[in-house]
Amino acid sequence: MDQNLKKREEMKDNFIAVYTMLLTIFFATFAIFTYYQNYDNIVKLLIYVSCSGALGGLVYSIFGYTNHHKQKNFKPEYFWWYFFRPIIATILAVAAFFFVAGGLMTLSGIETEPLATKIYSQKTVMFYSALAFLTGYSTNSFIKKINEIAGVLFEKPEGKPPSGGTPEGNSGTGAPKTDGE
Repeated sequence: MDQNLKKREEMKDNFIAVYTMLLTIFFATFAIFTYYQNYDNIVKLLIYVSCSGALGGLVYSIFGYTNHHKQKNFKPEYFWWYFFRPIIATILAVAAFFFVAGGLMTLSGIETEPLATKIYSQKTVMFYSALAFLTGYSTNSFIKKINEIAGVLFEKPEGKPPSGGTPEGNSGTGAPKTDGE
């Protein structure tokens, strides 16, 4: 391996370490800072959910980073994975909040009625923050769950005609299809 490539890989490695450390401090501090602000309750809840999701993704990243260094098999080509993981975790955590709070996704053993009526109780904030952390920590599992939900909602069942689009034999313009189409 030439010296320039080795130096670039070392720079990537160091950047990942500093980046994850700074983001962890930022999101933890931002969540604490939000507590003392006079924001609407829903805004505070969204900030807590965002920060919790990011922290979940960062914990997973830090665990992977330290584990691969310990095993001496760290690969700098995963730079972008480490870079985007907290961003993706944040987005998915907010999505998880909307899915559960909106009733599209349910968790067994959880009553959704009190959550919908009292969206900002202390217990509710902790519930959604914990859900967001778990979503950020296990983004792959959450993406699989989203795919299942999308499949149920949007895929056409076998043997049934499509529910949208144009009926067969129609061009979509109101005129029937001709042989030339």
